[in-house]
Amino acid sequence: MNPDRDYFCSYEKVDNLDDNNRRSLLVSVMFTQYRPGSAYPQFAAAKIFTRRNESNEAEVNFLRQAGNCHPNVVKFYYDVDLSDQSYAIFMELCNKGSLAGIIYNNRHDPTTWTKDETLSMFIIITEAFTSLHSASIAHRDVKPHNIFVNQHNEIRIGDFGESKVRIENKLLHLGRLNTCPHFWKEC
Repeated sequence: MNPDRDYFCSYEKVDNLDDNNRRSLLVSVMFTQYRPGSAYPQFAAAKIFTRRNESNEAEVNFLRQAGNCHPNVVKFYYDVDLSDQSYAIFMELCNKGSLAGIIYNNRHDPTTWTKDETLSMFIIITEAFTSLHSASIAHRDVKPHNIFVNQHNEIRIGDFGESKVRIENKLLHLGRLNTCPHFWKEC
């Protein structure tokens, strides 16, 4: 019996977070076995795939490694085969959404962030990517859609499905190619 597996398999779906991805479904979940004071999270984001494969296992490995690089990287909790047909990655829930969504929803409100707040966010994002690069991780899909905000208004870098690792000055690609025709070339 695996207590981690039992805990992470006991969830209820709360809401869809993203329904534009054909490879996976991103939902927010609440764990039914949660107890206050527990080391486990009460809520999480679950990225559910139709099957386990090399690409989503690579994303899990990048999440594990990246989470140790900087506090502003989405925290990885657990991955598990839910059935023969589905596989899930549980990670920190950033329930305020992506930076892209926040910018779009507040596009007519120039007071959403002050110049100092915007500069502070830019510095945090830059420091997080500097830490990732120091650990030889290239995100490869940097865009406002992959920068998230949690309930404490803290910035988090997420979605490592396109990441590469640098080994001895060679780049190894462990995900599918970029999701946008114009991506930031980190390498």
